[in-house]
Amino acid sequence: MRSTVISFFFLLLGSLPGLLGRDFAVKSRGFSAIAHAIGCAFLIVLGLSGMNGETWSAVPCSIAYFGPVEIGLDNLSGTFLFILGVLGFSVCLFSKGYLKHLQIKWNYHWFPILFGVFIFSMAGLFLAKNTFMFLFFWELMALSSFGLVVVESLYESQRRTGFIYLSMTHVAAAFLFLSLLWPCAVGGKTFSISDWAQGLAAMGGISKFLVLMGLLIGFGTKAGLIPLHVWLPRAHPQAPSNVSALMSGVMIKTGIYGILRFMAAPEITAGIEWGVIMLVLGIVSAILGILYALNEHHLKSLLAYSSVENIGIICIAIGVGIIFREYGKTTESSLAFAAAIFHTLNHALFKGLLFMCAGAVQSSTHTGNLDELGGLAKTLPGVSVLFFIGAVSISGLPTTNGFASEWMVYRSLIAGFELPSIWFKVFMPIIAAMLALTGALAAGCFVKAFGTVFLGKPRSNYHFKEQPQDKIMMAGMVIPAFLCIFFGVIPESITGKTAYFGGGKAIDILKTTPLAWVNNTYDAVTPILVLSSLVAGILLGWLLLGGSRSKKPVDTVDTWNCSTILTERMSYSSSAFAEPFKVNFSFIFSPKRHIDDLGADAPYFPSRMTYHLSTRKIIEETFYKPLVKTVLRLSHGIQTLQAGSLHAYLTIMFAVLLVFLIFGR
Repeated sequence: MRSTVISFFFLLLGSLPGLLGRDFAVKSRGFSAIAHAIGCAFLIVLGLSGMNGETWSAVPCSIAYFGPVEIGLDNLSGTFLFILGVLGFSVCLFSKGYLKHLQIKWNYHWFPILFGVFIFSMAGLFLAKNTFMFLFFWELMALSSFGLVVVESLYESQRRTGFIYLSMTHVAAAFLFLSLLWPCAVGGKTFSISDWAQGLAAMGGISKFLVLMGLLIGFGTKAGLIPLHVWLPRAHPQAPSNVSALMSGVMIKTGIYGILRFMAAPEITAGIEWGVIMLVLGIVSAILGILYALNEHHLKSLLAYSSVENIGIICIAIGVGIIFREYGKTTESSLAFAAAIFHTLNHALFKGLLFMCAGAVQSSTHTGNLDELGGLAKTLPGVSVLFFIGAVSISGLPTTNGFASEWMVYRSLIAGFELPSIWFKVFMPIIAAMLALTGALAAGCFVKAFGTVFLGKPRSNYHFKEQPQDKIMMAGMVIPAFLCIFFGVIPESITGKTAYFGGGKAIDILKTTPLAWVNNTYDAVTPILVLSSLVAGILLGWLLLGGSRSKKPVDTVDTWNCSTILTERMSYSSSAFAEPFKVNFSFIFSPKRHIDDLGADAPYFPSRMTYHLSTRKIIEETFYKPLVKTVLRLSHGIQTLQAGSLHAYLTIMFAVLLVFLIFGR
């Protein structure tokens, strides 16, 4: 409890300079970053306490009608507080150097205020044991994140993007209000989460279905689960990169936290059908998310769509856990939930790292367009190494944390053979194969991202701002990079603390079942052995190639290109890399080619040509555009009615009164 108070104090202390005006906020930029970092450090302590089994609850105050305001700590909230604390601490250090380019904005004083409130609201959300307080912190998180998204918006299109995000998050909040308050009214006791669960158990079939569907829509929208994802690739590129790191690394995980707390908790009996729904939505999100990421040409948009993919992987594991639990398979259920929570942590680390690297690239080059970047490994060597670590981790390659958690998800899916239903015996291995396809596409996506940004020659004459890399800023990126490797090599150091959520302690299950990670069965994987083999192979290759012998000086020349000068126009661009994927998945993208022949002798002897390949986003065009058109049409009709005659108003009021009199008896 003491760590909670100290953490909240420093988070709010770091926000105070913004209240004293822009000039004071600029001068106190370092103070705000350090204060917020200290607050996040105490969140790490608080999170580790919960992960190690400490539990407590407290009632700091009471509100009329809504009753006592209860907060508390348990293993699940401790795990998410640990995620928030680790990534928040890293982002705060990164912000100290990164915010130099933002402090020239006229509205910079809003940034420290909103940033501190943003972290504070997420911490309060994880600690809330009362549905009313949960909704309060949920709205506070939504409003503060909206302010951070539009904090440096100078154009109408940028502000419109922010309002799209705000609109979707409030639609989600409306569903959550219904789903979190209705069972409390049925229970007739308090707004505590335990009474909410009792009220849900007392509800009938259709009522319970509506509550769970409202939870899925509300939490799925915040998580970016397809088809509720459309705000995510718009808001992330708009926000500053340190904000994008927290939004993608932690904020969208509040949706996962809500699903685990209210839909997948041991005391909630959702039913097998909800596990199947989570499984299907998860694999659709994983495949479409990474395909859309491959199609993107802006670095932060690519990373945003990749978050949709990883949310899909987490939901696959949650769906498997629910199915196993309903069949009474406690061991397999525990493994699946441990995989979901572990991948939640891992995604926060490598996605936060990648967004911070993207921020370092954009602050140096003033562009995030992949077709304009290139060759930054020479000018930003430290950032290129850190981005490479993040790219390898998110691709799920040994020996990184991404591989560790995805391996657990695979083993959970393959365990579907042990279920009595023939459908699951067939269905889950198919999902595992589709997840393997997703992993292969993710590797290709980040080969594209790393290659176009850091390798080759610059693909345009962008203005590179030569600047020394701030050491504290680099330290903020080194921390998650180190943890990506550490949790990949020694995963049991953290999986052993994600305890008991599925009915058993994760590390004990992983050691004693055929679904092993560290045991001696034929299908086990030992990360340290894999890492040692990789290091030994690299050293052996270095020795065989004469690395130990002294070398004569060699001349450095440009790459040979048939005796012609190699230019940036010959570099393999992001668009060229993505075209084979667009063609092979044309049934999803529906690509359209536009070729124009230019020059005096066109089209027979053109002197130059332009080529453009456009694709469509199936979810937006088949669902959201018709929905928006329908809403606008209804709005115009209501507007006409609103500006109508007094007789029409009286007629409507009389009709409504008559309906209430008939059905209200």
